Amino acid sequence: ARATAQYRYQIEQQNFQTRISEVLGKKQQKLWEIQARVDSGKREVHCAKVWAKTFVDALDQHFRNAVGRMAQEIVSHISSILTNPGNACELAIERSFTKRNWRDVVMYAIDPTQYLFKEFHREWEHFKQGLVDQYCQELKSNFGSCLRLAEEKLQELLLAGALG
Repeated sequence: ARATAQYRYQIEQQNFQTRISEVLGKKQQKLWEIQARVDSGKREVHCAKVWAKTFVDALDQHFRNAVGRMAQEIVSHISSILTNPGNACELAIERSFTKRNWRDVVMYAIDPTQYLFKEFHREWEHFKQGLVDQYCQELKSNFGSCLRLAEEKLQELLLAGALG
């Protein structure tokens, strides 16, 4: 009876060891699957970060280009107004007398520098308003369409993630 109990104990011990090996194997398999999901998630997060940085950098570059174009336009316009600063007095005389606005003529006669400042300021305000409106509309249009596209793509990714 003792030999039978010993034999039965060994068989149960072997069955137990076999079952433990199976469970440990399944556990290891699950751990690998979990690690694969984590790695996949890390890759997706990294890709999203890279994409977002590229997206923001592209928008930043576009904005800088627009500001650069606006600055060039300002410089060319100001240069056309003040073609030769050395001849500012002649320009003031020409502007005040050719317009035949006697207030301007008197203002010029009293202080040519102040007259030029007033003329330049008026020209600048007129030019600036048109320029700012133009570039604001352009940037709003470009950035708006870009952000709409980004939102659409993000929604597609979210829907694909929810379905997948």
